[in-house]
Amino acid sequence: VAALQVEANRLREDLAFFESLLPARAGAKGVVIRSFRVQAEGGPNEYRYRLLVQQAGKPEQDFSGTVQLQVNYTQAGRNQAMSLPDAQAAADSAPKLAFRHYQRVEGSFTLPAGAIARSVLVKIMSGGQTQVQQTFAL
Repeated sequence: VAALQVEANRLREDLAFFESLLPARAGAKGVVIRSFRVQAEGGPNEYRYRLLVQQAGKPEQDFSGTVQLQVNYTQAGRNQAMSLPDAQAAADSAPKLAFRHYQRVEGSFTLPAGAIARSVLVKIMSGGQTQVQQTFAL
């Protein structure tokens, strides 16, 4: 039974992935965020994320850019934010994007002890400019 449940969960994830590959809304151009998921991982305050980015329409050239996340959380009753990659970290530590049609990005982050995640702002950057951004409630 446990093996069947694991297989069913894997198949649900695969189905969600392929459904997200359906054409973007009519008239959409440029890069779009097709899906974003965050789930708790093994340890306390550890999270894993999955992002699917797509070029809408019929792309004629590859997209090249990076992903930046801003995790908004509360800790001790105060609203806080954490940027990924860290502002002091090197720019080359940001997840890289290089694709023609779509790209899947996965990663993880750890919040400080006692923090409660509220939302994540996902930014797709290219040439130093934000191409698209979207906030996801947790």
